[in-house]
Amino acid sequence: MYPLTVCVIVMVVCGFICLLYCEINAVGTGMNENSDVMCDFSKLDEFDEVLFAQASRLLKEDLLIALDEYFEDAAAYIGEIENGVETGDIEKVLRGSHPLKSNSKSFGLLSVSRFATDINEECERRGEEKDVLSHVSDLLPLLKESFAIGEKKIKGALRAN
Repeated sequence: MYPLTVCVIVMVVCGFICLLYCEINAVGTGMNENSDVMCDFSKLDEFDEVLFAQASRLLKEDLLIALDEYFEDAAAYIGEIENGVETGDIEKVLRGSHPLKSNSKSFGLLSVSRFATDINEECERRGEEKDVLSHVSDLLPLLKESFAIGEKKIKGALRAN
């Protein structure tokens, strides 16, 4: 139970650092059309090495445990999104996408965070249910691909250190 509690606390702290970093560096999420500053999220492999380094410094020896939990949880969240699309359950899609967007950003996986945010916001807008799920269905392969790429980038960053 202890490592899980530590990881949850660290994830909250990482999220705070991420927000602080974005505020200080005037980095937008790319999601808000009212934002003056927009990031280029056109790629599936957007990885912020600064955010990852901050998480690494914060987590220290718990980094590998936190990453294992992140990858396990993220795969489950993506599965929940997929299951929600298949069964027509927008609430499942929301339950999967919401934590995925912030947890991914905490480790610098900006593309994963972006697609999870897009999915989450699409469901929250709640247009015609079939239209929402159709759009989410279109985003799901991009989310999966960006997650696979992000996992490789993090493993590469770990090998480099």
